[in-house]
Amino acid sequence: MPTVRVPLLDSAGARLARSEGFETATVLATRGSSPEGAPGRGRPPHNSGAVSGESRLGRVTRRNYHFCVVHPCQFPAVYINLVSLFMKLLTFRYARQSNPVDHAGVVVEGGIAPILEINSRFDKHYPNNLLELIQAGAKDIPTQGIPPIPFEQVEPRLPYDVPPKIWCIGLNYHSHAVDIDAVQPEEPGSFMKPASCMFQPGGEILLPPPEFSDDVDAEGELGVVIGRTCRYVPRDRAQEVIFGFTTTLDLTALDVLRKNPRYLTRSKSFDTFFSFGPVIVTTDEAPDVESLEVITEHNDGICSRDFVRNMKMRPFDLVAYHSDYMTLHPGDLISTGCPKGARIKAGDRVAARIEGVGRIEARVRQGERAPIY
Repeated sequence: MPTVRVPLLDSAGARLARSEGFETATVLATRGSSPEGAPGRGRPPHNSGAVSGESRLGRVTRRNYHFCVVHPCQFPAVYINLVSLFMKLLTFRYARQSNPVDHAGVVVEGGIAPILEINSRFDKHYPNNLLELIQAGAKDIPTQGIPPIPFEQVEPRLPYDVPPKIWCIGLNYHSHAVDIDAVQPEEPGSFMKPASCMFQPGGEILLPPPEFSDDVDAEGELGVVIGRTCRYVPRDRAQEVIFGFTTTLDLTALDVLRKNPRYLTRSKSFDTFFSFGPVIVTTDEAPDVESLEVITEHNDGICSRDFVRNMKMRPFDLVAYHSDYMTLHPGDLISTGCPKGARIKAGDRVAARIEGVGRIEARVRQGERAPIY
């Protein structure tokens, strides 16, 4: 009986197909030309293992195209087993519960497939915790046949409350340096933020009492979520250690920072000065990360927008660079910078939006000095 080559989405798809007993094949091709049977009329398939280089004609991308060698009657089996390879994960609570509990879930058409339901249906043992899912490297989570919980019946939450590390990158876009009258550094302007400054997606940003700061900006950014423990990662292998991408909101007390650049960490660490999520998309959902557009929305307008490709240090560069200075761990978050921040005041609304990744929003309220001891 004749066989045909069914295009797979990525190397994970090839592994999954092999685990189901299918024969697979891999073909190397360049962007702009696809091997016979490849998806996308010249576009590479998702997360297909890019290897980049330079030529006289500009940037050339070579991709590994993965195929499953099957008989025509086996087509349904291949595609059923590949349904789960594109994943958007989140932490959620069931709405209107008196004693709410956080759960992990997969975004599917029409709602959320809870991890607990997936475990029950497929006899799996996935942790009901998004950070633990990342630490376990869980990407091929089956969802077919799971009745989704409608979106209106859930409350999205922070993916996890305490990331192992939160790295942020200052002045990664030239336009941001111009906006705050600063010089763009030659190396990443890295700084860390404490988990105590987090707020829930869709929640409130509490402005500091005016005696501490009365000039705050909010910056919508792309976040990179590390997926495995790594050190000294070459730039061309950085994608392998990334679990996925998310949206972030990073806030700065600009008047505190203007006093002295050594006050950067303090200016970034007020309560409710950071959030991320609510969705984390796995790397196969955003295969061409440099084409993503990062947008900061302010009230009814757009404050700033720019493409990842215009960053001084792009995501894979940032992962490689920081891995040279420290071990990175699953769940570490790198927020990659903003084109321009939105000056916010009480009553405002602000959001970060990245098409294909997600949107995170917040309302702004004036905070008060309320001692706790």
